[in-house]
Amino acid sequence: MAAVLAIAACLLMILGPTLTVRFQADHLTATAEIETLQLDDGSTVRLGPDSAIRLAFVGGERKVELLAGEALFDVAPDKARPFRVVAGDTTVTVLGTRFDVSRRGDGTSIAVGSGHVRVDSGKAEVFDLRAGDWVRIGTGGTVEKGADLPDFLVVGPDVRIAARNRPVSEVVDRIRPWFGGRIVIADGSVGRQPVTGVFDASDPVRALEALVVPQGGRVIKVTPWLLVVAKG
Repeated sequence: MAAVLAIAACLLMILGPTLTVRFQADHLTATAEIETLQLDDGSTVRLGPDSAIRLAFVGGERKVELLAGEALFDVAPDKARPFRVVAGDTTVTVLGTRFDVSRRGDGTSIAVGSGHVRVDSGKAEVFDLRAGDWVRIGTGGTVEKGADLPDFLVVGPDVRIAARNRPVSEVVDRIRPWFGGRIVIADGSVGRQPVTGVFDASDPVRALEALVVPQGGRVIKVTPWLLVVAKG
């Protein structure tokens, strides 16, 4: 009985957050699934795999909460009703634009394809972003930001994952939703390596190998549902 209870507790720890998101979400996607949604105001949302949103279009406000994953927003202008996206402590206020919001790994990233957004990090820091600008806000309060982001890096959720001078660990976070199991980085030195390239997530194992092998790593297939990235 003790063993059964221990297993149940472990499963609850793993599945608990996922179950909570399922109960809260108005729209969600499964592993390796992408879905495009048309909202009542004419805006569109492209949901990435393992992603979920909750809608709150009431009164004079249009609000979308990104509960998990990634979404590309193409917002219909409406000066009378602001459009806001909430991702954890971060709020993105829109003035008619196209932008991507991602909650993967240990932070939230926002990249603007066109238009203008204001990002409130929830920690008394506000960022004014226009086309080509991006910011990544870590859960510990760390901030990265940049400009002149090429449009092909703001395509939103796509089976082709493009990265430019980003850490291996961040790209692994983007491959995870395409794999129906767990991916563990056992060696932090591999995860910290910067990488540039395009990776086809339709075959997540091969994409992972293409990502880490040139950086001195290797992929160990422990089971069909567990991949470990180790030093080569």
